[in-house]
Amino acid sequence: MDTSIQIFFQILAESIIVVAEAIRGNYTNQELFASTVIDNGEDGPRSSLVVLLLSMNAEKQTYKLRCAVFYCFLCYLFDNEFGKARIIETLLPNSQPSNAPTTGSLILQAISSAESVQAWFGCVTLMHCLYDVDHLCEQLLRVKINIVTEQPELALLDHVSQLLISAGNRRPQSRAGLLMLLGVWLQNCPLAVSAFMAKEDNLVYLTTHIVDECGEGTESEQQALRGLMAFVLLCCLKNIQDKDTRSSIETLISRRVGKEVVLSALEGLTRTEQFVRAAQKQQPSESNKNNLFLDFNFVKLFKSLEGTLAKQLKPNGEFNGTSNDSIVQSFKELIKRQDGDITQLKQENKKMSGEIEKLTAEAQNKEAEREVEQLRVKLDEAAAFRTQTEVLNSQLAEAQRLTQQWYAEAERYKQWAQQWQNYQLTQLPNAAEVGVTQLQQQVAELEQQLGYGYQAFEQQSQTILHYTAENAQLRERVAKAEASLSEANSKLATVNNQPVSNGAVENVDQKTSDDELAKLKQEQEELLMLLADQHNKMSVYRRRLKSLGQPVTDDEDE
Repeated sequence: MDTSIQIFFQILAESIIVVAEAIRGNYTNQELFASTVIDNGEDGPRSSLVVLLLSMNAEKQTYKLRCAVFYCFLCYLFDNEFGKARIIETLLPNSQPSNAPTTGSLILQAISSAESVQAWFGCVTLMHCLYDVDHLCEQLLRVKINIVTEQPELALLDHVSQLLISAGNRRPQSRAGLLMLLGVWLQNCPLAVSAFMAKEDNLVYLTTHIVDECGEGTESEQQALRGLMAFVLLCCLKNIQDKDTRSSIETLISRRVGKEVVLSALEGLTRTEQFVRAAQKQQPSESNKNNLFLDFNFVKLFKSLEGTLAKQLKPNGEFNGTSNDSIVQSFKELIKRQDGDITQLKQENKKMSGEIEKLTAEAQNKEAEREVEQLRVKLDEAAAFRTQTEVLNSQLAEAQRLTQQWYAEAERYKQWAQQWQNYQLTQLPNAAEVGVTQLQQQVAELEQQLGYGYQAFEQQSQTILHYTAENAQLRERVAKAEASLSEANSKLATVNNQPVSNGAVENVDQKTSDDELAKLKQEQEELLMLLADQHNKMSVYRRRLKSLGQPVTDDEDE
């Protein structure tokens, strides 16, 4: 279920409990609440009581909401004899038939439900309708229900008895609700006792299962059920007015069960965990539906009748009843069990806290290791950038030196060519014009080649400017890397004292710089070859000038 929906139902349950406390024991508020009509549009207007019972019977509703609705309905019945009578009237044959659900029909539907929680809710709700109102117990004997259409109607008391017998030793929660309903119904209504005892199966069931220890449920639940059966059995014995019938029932109990067994079961009910829990508060447990077993008002009634019922089998007063010491001892045992549970929960909490701390420490260590690994990677990158920058700086300085040298050589060759051309124009006779023209063409070719050299020089200058800009970027990255390196060193000093490995790290930028450097070296070699070729040609020209008898200076020889 979605979290928002859970919160909505939780708030709704708390609101219903607030309404329940407001109407509990206040007749004016109870009448105002009962007269409230809710119209949801689809099913038409319905009274608030019907809406409560519909929610109580809805198995898909959350248990906490159903429990709150159940408690609200009980608060409406608390000290409200008129409200109880109106609910019983909806079950009587003379009530007006209607297809719309009534409070009585919904209670009967809950009692007959196969769901244990719903059956328990229905039984306890009807039990509260009869609580402290004896004349309604006789009125309820008139209620007839039709289970199967083709069969005749069945009295409600017989229907409840059949539900109990059909359950056998199963469904302890449902049986507890049915037995509490029968106990309150029979405890002060001789007519109901006569109708109940008229069915021999009812007495057989009680005397058989009061000694049964093999049924479903925990040992404490089995003990509580045996106590409830003893209570119902003794209520019947108390309200049998015919002495002969009473005597025969006592004899039957003594032979089949034994008086001591019945009294022990009656007294044992007060020592059960279910009895102690139910005696603590009127509101049923909202934490666990399995805790629904005994009702607060039934426990109160049981305490008031226990001594009287026990005297039915021991008229001389040999039975002491439930003493305060016994109740205190029951509470002590419950507190002892709860202390054990608390101790166990504390140990589990301590263990879980230790595990949480351990997991937290491991998570922190993993996070620190991850940060250290990231810092190591950054440190390696910074070291690689620094090395790359140093190499590029040295290569850039060497390239600048060679470029300046090539530029000086080119200027020198250009001066030689210009001197040679001037010399040819001034010294050669007219007969040598062809040779001069040829030399001029060769000089033009040399100038063209020199132009190519200048073009290459310009390209080289652009390359140098590119590397200068790249060097500036690398210097900036080195500065950032050094800052990261400083931060990494400070963190590494606090987290891990192990030295960082200086192993080789593959770097795509380094490979790119190496390729560009190799290309630059190749271009430099090509320029050197070009200049060497020009130098060779100049040497040939000088030799030819000498062969033609032209003077050549010493500098030109060199």
